[in-house]
Amino acid sequence: MLSIALAIAPIFLLIVTGYVLRRGGIPSMEFWNLNDRLVYFVLMPALFFVRISEADLSDPVLVPFALTLYGGFFAAVAFGSLAAWWLGRGGAVGTSVMQGAGRFNTFIALAVAEALHGMPGLQLAVLGAAVLVPVVNLTVVSAFAVMLPRPGGRVVRGALVSLGTNPLILSILAAIAFNALGWAPIPVISDTLSVLGQAALPIMLLCVGANLKIRGLSADCKPMALSAIGKLVVFPLVILGVALLVGLDPLAGQVALIYGALPTGGRLHAGAAVGGRCAPDGRDDHGSDGARLCGNAALAVSRGAAFRWLSRCPLHLGKKTPAGATSGAEGLHAPRRRFAGRGRKAVKALLRGGETG
Repeated sequence: MLSIALAIAPIFLLIVTGYVLRRGGIPSMEFWNLNDRLVYFVLMPALFFVRISEADLSDPVLVPFALTLYGGFFAAVAFGSLAAWWLGRGGAVGTSVMQGAGRFNTFIALAVAEALHGMPGLQLAVLGAAVLVPVVNLTVVSAFAVMLPRPGGRVVRGALVSLGTNPLILSILAAIAFNALGWAPIPVISDTLSVLGQAALPIMLLCVGANLKIRGLSADCKPMALSAIGKLVVFPLVILGVALLVGLDPLAGQVALIYGALPTGGRLHAGAAVGGRCAPDGRDDHGSDGARLCGNAALAVSRGAAFRWLSRCPLHLGKKTPAGATSGAEGLHAPRRRFAGRGRKAVKALLRGGETG
C-alpha cells in the first residue's frame, strides 16, 4: 500500500500544482486554454503514434484485454442510462449521469500505469486507450442523439465528421497502419514524436489540475450518487469479473483495473461538442457540467479508496506466470524491431532489463 502511495504521489502533486497555478492566474487563463489544445492536438497524438506503431499488436493478450475494458465501460454506461431513466431525468441530467458513470480520465490512466508498472504498464495503457477512445466517443455521440435529439439534425453524418477529425483517433489509426505495413519506426520522425510524447504526461497532469472546478460542487444528490456508483463500483467490479473469467494476464488485468478506478474526465464538454451540444463559446449547456461535478465529487474517493482497493486485488488475475518467464503483456512495450532475428533467451533477457515498474 505504501509503495503504491509513493509511486502515485508525484501524479497528485502535479495535479495539485496545476490547480494552484490556475487559481493564482499563473501565468494566465489563456495559457491554460492553449495548453489544453497543445496536449489534445500535439502531445497526446505523438505519444499514441509512437507507442502503438512500435508495439507488438499480434500479442494474444490484446483480445481479452480489450474485452475486459469494453465489458466494464458498457456496463457502467448501461447502469448510468438505467439510473437516469429510473430518476425520470432525461436530457441534460440524463447525459450527465451516463457520462459520469462511464467516462474516465485517460490522461491519469497513462500516468498511473507508468508510475506503477513502468514502460510495460504505459504501453498497455496506451493500447487500452486505443481500443476505448473510438468506442467511447461513438457511444457518447449516440447517447446524445437519443437523449438530446436535435430536430432535423444529421446525427450520423455529424458523428462521423467529428470522429474523423478527432486527433487522438487519427493518430491511433495512423499508428495501426504504420504498424501493419512495417514502416515503424520512421527515422528522425519517430524520435521527434517520442520526445514530444515524453512531454505529454507531466503537461497533461498540470492541465488536469488546472481544469478542476472544486468551487462548483453543487448538484442534486441522487444523480451524483448514482453516477459515482456506476463509476466507482460497477465499472471496476465488472472489469475484475471479466478479467477473472477470461484469465487475463496479471499485468494487463491490473492496467484494466486502473481504467476502472479512474475519476470521470474533468472536461466532458468535449463530448458534448462532438454531438454539437455546446454553446458558441464552448460552454456546454446540456449537462456535461453536471457530469464534471459528479467526477469532481468522486475525485478524492476514486484516487484514494479505489487505488487502495486496487492494491488489495490479486496480483495474478489469470494463470500464474511461470518463474523466470515474462508475461505476454510485458512484451508489448518492446518495439518489434528488437525481436527480429533474436532467440527466446535474448528476448527474455532484454525484457527483464527493460522493466522499470
